[in-house]
Amino acid sequence: MTRLKDWSGTLTFQVLLIAIGSRLAMLWSNWFTLEILNPNQRFYAKEWDLLMKPGNPLDGWSRWDAAHYVRVVWEGYEGPSGEPVQPRGFFPLYPMLIRAFSWLQPGEVTRNDLAFWGVIAANVCFLIMIVWMAKLFELNYGREVALTTTTLFLVSPMAFFLNAGYSESLFLLCTVAAFWFAYKQKWLPASVAIAFASATRLFGLAIIPCILLIAWRHRARILDLATIAVVGTVGAASYVLWTWIKYDDAMAYWNAQNTFWNHWDVRVGQYWDMLTSSPREMIAIPENTIILVNVVLALIAIATLPWVWKLVEPGMALFTTVIILFHAAYTWHSLGRYLLTAIGAYIVLGILLSKPGWNGAPRTAVFVTSAILLATLNMHFGLGFWIV
Repeated sequence: MTRLKDWSGTLTFQVLLIAIGSRLAMLWSNWFTLEILNPNQRFYAKEWDLLMKPGNPLDGWSRWDAAHYVRVVWEGYEGPSGEPVQPRGFFPLYPMLIRAFSWLQPGEVTRNDLAFWGVIAANVCFLIMIVWMAKLFELNYGREVALTTTTLFLVSPMAFFLNAGYSESLFLLCTVAAFWFAYKQKWLPASVAIAFASATRLFGLAIIPCILLIAWRHRARILDLATIAVVGTVGAASYVLWTWIKYDDAMAYWNAQNTFWNHWDVRVGQYWDMLTSSPREMIAIPENTIILVNVVLALIAIATLPWVWKLVEPGMALFTTVIILFHAAYTWHSLGRYLLTAIGAYIVLGILLSKPGWNGAPRTAVFVTSAILLATLNMHFGLGFWIV
């Protein structure tokens, strides 16, 4: 009993309590919204978006890109027709994880089952990641800042992507692991974590210079620096090499990405013109409102950067800066979820909200406002609304 009481006062317990409690509430609201609304009223109901059987409580977390990951597991990268398919624009580690989880199911596994296991895999990664993230924050900034920062991260407006059938949780888990091992000066495990990150998403390669900076500041050996630089690329390089051998197309990832409206004028230019010439359209059209939310989140993140470089360890500061500036300039589609990995920005806001004068009503107001926006976006995502 004493051990249980002691554990209930730990940071791990508090973080898990907030994480699980908030996700159960999100899950219920998502499911309830789907139950009370006619499925035909969903905004963009497409065959591959409606992946799970009706009534499955996890259904609302399997939308949009979740379909591509399921397709990779179900059909492979080649597809049934043998022609190049869009799923080649998605790196393989998360689909491999979905397949691994599906082995827990006895008997035949259907496409619906894969969608279910995709959400389960994401949420298992989420729970491990969020505890590890809190420990990472505690390591450098103390318990109060760690709890405040982690809570802010959990209720951030786009945080439902951590629980959807996306690779967000897996990528963040690998990222957190890389920085954790780097701070502990365990360079080989840090390098392996980077390799897993780069096998999850191409942007995992951006972690390499950040960990190299940490290693250089710790006067790591040349061999350790070389290990980080070489091993860290293995994930992405393996996928590119495989597509080259398999399809005679080393550019398969980029060629597939080009099928997703992958032009700057579509991803950024049209919205910039709209903001400067007819800003009312950003509110009048629901899809554009999501872009506006993304832009506001990006502006908040950009505003933290001067303090990121003052308060955050330089390797993490470099990673945060690259994440924010690259994605804000490259695309306003999905910008909000890409900013989830800008860990340093959350640290700065967590430090601010932990200060006297901010850790009372202002902090509560920030948490409540963010949580309301999170719940709203989560329910709309479940209905198939364009939140990608």
